[in-house]
Amino acid sequence: MDLDHFMVTPCFIKNYYSDGCFTLGKNYIVIGTERDGEHFKCQLFFSVEENTIIMPVQRAVLRLFCCSNTVSVNTLISVENTGTADLVYSGIITQDKGWYEWDVTEVINSLDSISYFNICLTASELKYSTAKKFCGQCTLHPPSLYLVSEQQLPNNTYELMESYISSEFWEYSRWIKCSFYKSYVYHIYNEGETPVDVFLNISPNKKYNTEASVTYTVSPKKLVVIEPLKYSFYIRTAFKNSSGNDRNPIKMWFQAQK
Repeated sequence: MDLDHFMVTPCFIKNYYSDGCFTLGKNYIVIGTERDGEHFKCQLFFSVEENTIIMPVQRAVLRLFCCSNTVSVNTLISVENTGTADLVYSGIITQDKGWYEWDVTEVINSLDSISYFNICLTASELKYSTAKKFCGQCTLHPPSLYLVSEQQLPNNTYELMESYISSEFWEYSRWIKCSFYKSYVYHIYNEGETPVDVFLNISPNKKYNTEASVTYTVSPKKLVVIEPLKYSFYIRTAFKNSSGNDRNPIKMWFQAQK
């Protein structure tokens, strides 16, 4: 069976204290209990365009990068407000920093729709001093949800769709190794209300980089297609609001042909 691999990042992150108050920002995810007994939970909100992935998925994996080095904590994962009973899956997070992942296939397949949903993270044991911190949006290691389903595209093509949030600062999508593709383009759709500036960025090693296109301004609710003017081993996009500091959701499709 040919499979299609699809990755999406959260369009919004909420962290909560045990009393329900909203705390922290978008750049961190906190799970567990602090020394003073405050318990944290987090909601990751995802938006997946319909017909981009075949349901039910063959596999779904949630990946988070732990950036704190404290004691182990047993973490629960559930989907809320799905119209069905909450499904809960647990996974042990050790004291080590680095990537952690959970198989959430049954959680995702329980959804009535994947157009908009949230995954809730909380700790099953309310032990003191067990809070763990993970990287959130606009960091080098953002959370990601990998979905694997039956292949919808011909074997010689590849497509990756990602969601990002633009701001007043230049931010970047993840690097994609593109050297073995004969041709490729980016489709950028602005879902927000603020124009967004976008250009392509290439690199031989993901360290040194240069521009590979002119800068395009994507108007609200408009789609722009960008083809690179130069080529290298890796490619990504750079984006920011043309003006203003509102959080602006955008979608990107990397489409390639071997």
